[in-house]
Amino acid sequence: MNPLLKDLGLEAVNAGTWASEGGWLDDASAPLIQSVNPASGATIGSVRATTAAQYEQVMASARAVAEVWRRVPAPKRGEAVRLVGDELRRHKSALGSLVTLEMGKIKAEGDGEVQEMIDIADFAVGQSRMLYGLSMHSERASHRMFEQWHPLGVVGVVGALVLTSNSVSVLVLIGAIMLAGIVVNNAIVLVDAVNRRRREGEEIDAALVSAGSERLRPILMTTATTVLALFPMALGLGAGDELRAPLAITVIGGLTVATILTLIVIPCLYRIFAAAPVRGRVEEVG
Repeated sequence: MNPLLKDLGLEAVNAGTWASEGGWLDDASAPLIQSVNPASGATIGSVRATTAAQYEQVMASARAVAEVWRRVPAPKRGEAVRLVGDELRRHKSALGSLVTLEMGKIKAEGDGEVQEMIDIADFAVGQSRMLYGLSMHSERASHRMFEQWHPLGVVGVVGALVLTSNSVSVLVLIGAIMLAGIVVNNAIVLVDAVNRRRREGEEIDAALVSAGSERLRPILMTTATTVLALFPMALGLGAGDELRAPLAITVIGGLTVATILTLIVIPCLYRIFAAAPVRGRVEEVG
């Protein structure tokens, strides 16, 4: 047997089929697929092909695992890919030599082929945590983080601009973007707290009351600190603040009204549309 196979934990003849239920599936009746060194014509090793019965077992297992795997948070999937990349790094030299034997390449090219797999694994880990569109991957099971337009803040923005005789400008639009992030975060935190209590077995009304009591202080503190911090800018007291005042006015007016409506309207809307059950937590894939 080639010493490279031993270094990689392989045998002269290896099973070529794996399923989550049963692990490696080895059937002596399956035909052999031989790997041949193109330079010498010698057989490097052999892999058993997949039989029809094994194929059905693999597909049934894959369907069952897919139901769980698709609910695993993307960063956790990236962690699995990272572990694969670490194993490729650990055995890079041996794998590069094996590629050299199988493909008739020089050792540097064989190592380069393995390095490409390592690079793709690293790239996939980064992709699992990237921000796409308006969604960001969460590390929690059955949980998502996303940006959702919150129209309730528009009422406060328009009212504040009218009361202060300000028109729409670039700074007002920048303030509206800041406002959207703050208001949406408050609403998501409140709804997530309600969902968590419903998963723990509380009724909808009880979950709304307890979650509202729990999140009331953090939401009010977030609103108060933001409003008080921007209040001097809104008054135009500092040098150049008169140019930035529309931004502060936009955030203060929109956040004040949106916070009140969030604590009242969001729970009411949740109660109206709460007929659909909240999915429970999903076990992590071991």
